[in-house]
Amino acid sequence: MKILIADDNSVIRTLLCGLIEQMGHQVIAVTDGNEAWDILNKKNPPQIAILDWHMPRYTGFEICKKIKEKNDLNRIYLILLTGRNQTEDIVSGLSSGANDYIVKPFNAHELAARINVGIRSVLIENELIEQKNKVNSLSKMQAIGSICARVAHEINNPLGIVYLEVEQTLDELNSEKINKGLIASSLLSIKECSKRISELVLAMRLFVQEQPEEVFVKSTTFHLVDSTLELCQSYLDENNVILKVDQPEKNFEIEFKLGQLPKVLLNLIYNSVEAMRESQDKKIHISIQADVEQVEISVLDHGTGISENIHGVIFDPFFTTDPTGKRKGLGLSIARGIIEAHGGELTLDRDSSQTRFLIRFPRYQKSSAKMQLIA
Repeated sequence: MKILIADDNSVIRTLLCGLIEQMGHQVIAVTDGNEAWDILNKKNPPQIAILDWHMPRYTGFEICKKIKEKNDLNRIYLILLTGRNQTEDIVSGLSSGANDYIVKPFNAHELAARINVGIRSVLIENELIEQKNKVNSLSKMQAIGSICARVAHEINNPLGIVYLEVEQTLDELNSEKINKGLIASSLLSIKECSKRISELVLAMRLFVQEQPEEVFVKSTTFHLVDSTLELCQSYLDENNVILKVDQPEKNFEIEFKLGQLPKVLLNLIYNSVEAMRESQDKKIHISIQADVEQVEISVLDHGTGISENIHGVIFDPFFTTDPTGKRKGLGLSIARGIIEAHGGELTLDRDSSQTRFLIRFPRYQKSSAKMQLIA
């Protein structure tokens, strides 16, 4: 494992390097906080960093605070090394974001033991992230399989019309007296059906395509909703569900991960449909509000509601109310993770008399260095 040592004292730096190399780990040693910060911001940084509290440029304390503020770096296990041994210093150091705190002069055996604790912590977190990625991948494949079946059904409708119109056109061309008006009408119908199929294929492609984790797209609230509804309209029709969408008159520009945010909206719509199986009033109401900083999307249904005694667990992984066990209970947990990755929150409105979920996220993302434009 790569371990970073940042200390401007050459004697201590040499001792630390020797100890960590004896433990069988790769050492990267630097003499000031600026060098340490640069290394920690590179691709695949060391997962453990031992930082002297007092260093030129950035102190170890300052680096801990900066890492704590960056979501993409907060998996690094940080050990502060310092001569400060007062209780308030220890509390301040750990509050800054450090995972451990070692007072100089240190005992080599104690330091080795603390480093091993850090290594175990990093390995456990890596394993948890790997398992989470496997769960996310499984959930994505299940969602793609489900939506592919529904889109295939949706495409079959215009394809059937195209087939009938082609048959009618061929019959007309073989007749003694050709009706140009009828042929023109058939071709226009074929054109409209082809456009519908093209829109469905595009929506499906946007839904399943892989995007690098850091890539956001610049799009609009109208496009977000329209591209999602393209994928579920036939499902709503089949289940006799009426969907009402209230959007602001202004089409607000927003930034989001194209392969993820529509999934959240789609998941909430599907959950609403399932919740209204026994309802006589099958309605879903989607409302969108936006200001200069934030977007809020409300999804409300007229289903049976969510019992108060499970309000606190509905976002837990694998939680499900499905007695058949067919639904894996992954949707809301992953949906909340997606919204949090957008710097927002997904919550259940406990004050609403009907089931109402709220999605809130900033219109513009901080991690938008690699930006694509989607019309």
